[in-house]
Amino acid sequence: MKWKNWSLSKKLFYIFVIIAMLSNGGCEDGGDGGGSGNPPAENNHYPVIKEILLQPVNNGNDSFVCSGTFSDQDGDLSEVDFSWYVNGQYIDGREYGLSGANATANDVLNIVYVEGESTANIKCVVYVFNQGGRSDSAEESISVTIPGIPSKAIYPLEGINFSPYMDGQDPNYGTFIPADQIRDRLRIIAPYVKRIRTFGVTDGLEVIPAIAHQEFGLDVAVGIWLGKDLTANEEQINNLINLIDPADILYIIVGSEVLLRGDLTESQLINYINRVKAAFPGIPVTYGEVYSILLSYPNIMNTCDFLFINTYSYWEGVDINNAVCKTVSDYQSVVSAAGGKRVVISEMGWPTCGDTNGGAVSNLTNAVLYFNSIISWAQADNVEYYYFEAFNESWKAAYEGPQGVCWGVWDEDGNMKSGMEDVFDGMTIAVDCSCSSVIGGPGTPEINFIYVPPIGNTTDYLKGNVLHVVSVDYKVVVYIRVNGGWWIKPTYAQPLTNINCDGTWSADIVTGGVDQNATDITVYLIPNGYNPPLLGGSSYLPQELDDNSVAKVTVAR
Repeated sequence: MKWKNWSLSKKLFYIFVIIAMLSNGGCEDGGDGGGSGNPPAENNHYPVIKEILLQPVNNGNDSFVCSGTFSDQDGDLSEVDFSWYVNGQYIDGREYGLSGANATANDVLNIVYVEGESTANIKCVVYVFNQGGRSDSAEESISVTIPGIPSKAIYPLEGINFSPYMDGQDPNYGTFIPADQIRDRLRIIAPYVKRIRTFGVTDGLEVIPAIAHQEFGLDVAVGIWLGKDLTANEEQINNLINLIDPADILYIIVGSEVLLRGDLTESQLINYINRVKAAFPGIPVTYGEVYSILLSYPNIMNTCDFLFINTYSYWEGVDINNAVCKTVSDYQSVVSAAGGKRVVISEMGWPTCGDTNGGAVSNLTNAVLYFNSIISWAQADNVEYYYFEAFNESWKAAYEGPQGVCWGVWDEDGNMKSGMEDVFDGMTIAVDCSCSSVIGGPGTPEINFIYVPPIGNTTDYLKGNVLHVVSVDYKVVVYIRVNGGWWIKPTYAQPLTNINCDGTWSADIVTGGVDQNATDITVYLIPNGYNPPLLGGSSYLPQELDDNSVAKVTVAR
């Protein structure tokens, strides 16, 4: 509670107390609970705390509520302050406005503030003020035994994606989430994370920032959900502006993967971002998108205060042995294009069950390995991130397949999955993405196809490998021929494909138009520093590609 945020009556009270103490030569006379330190105020009476009651909720396993009843003969109650102490140490406090001659107010201390204690003395101190600068104070204490409170993790995550939906609940059907359910889910993860990222501010989700920040001490990256429904988008923005206290916001994410889904145009999205920036001056504003797609929209990158990227090695079919370095490479590619802007990984993770996607096998062993490895790298390199995600969510199976259910560090019942605890206990894994060895040993450089998607396929990546080179010294450039014209892939903004440490590579060749109908594909292995031509419908492949590459491969579909 800072001086600049105090009410005038509160400031006057403390000024008068200090003056009185100095004039009396000290503070030997403690007064009558706040009244005797004030100078007389003609025709103004002291407010009175008629009752203060401190009670545990659910035997102290949830929270503690401090309730007060107040009166003032002059009818000018103005403010009440609650301060909480645990075992003699100040923990938390809040202020509430009052008015009239009689009022009640209460404040809540969440269980997270007494973590790790088997017994605790909880004290609530209350000050009530009126408009004349008069005050009264009282306190109440309670000693409680609190079983099963988790201690704060030795190494909590920097951030995690948080969604409170449980079995039978689906945001696409407007399921309303009650505040108590949000508290229950936050209570599970609060000892293990520093901040959370959210995905919307309607249907009950609008209370997450206040609960997470005020009750659990978590920073909140507040997300609003944008889609094709422009009316729903307006509700998201209006709720953000009207219902969310800026003090509970770390920063704001205006939409998630909107461009990937094709829900909005670039100009529509930029307009939404700028509206939010204007409404929340001083709070950083960004947009969450798959790294490769964001790189294709430099205007979006310029509009955002910082960059917020999703990167999933699993969805790109990368095997677990290359998954972490693929994430590192994706991150570094955005950093290189960010122009000095801060880059935060908004989503990264690995499912513990579901389908195999290319070389990516979804199981608990791989998920634990990825989790520990990528967090070890992020901690060592001081990379900001939000791991995906806190809990398994059954509703996602209908939209993402069986693996959609299995991204949580905790299962749907709130149990941490076996092996995940190693990260919070401080266990780390050395991550080496230097890729300094010659793949396949000395020899003439080669590039090969491993998998070519059939014509008409819109989802699979083109995959291949290289041999007899150091992977970090080279890139892959892909061209496809559609209706007689050659086009660079994936995009003009992302013309080059990185090579994994083991020599494998993959590229998205369906990024617009009728790319899935490409009849020919040619891929070159080129050294770093060479900038290949950005073809967009050319009738031929320039000779310079053969002159500057060390190997190529082509296929007709």
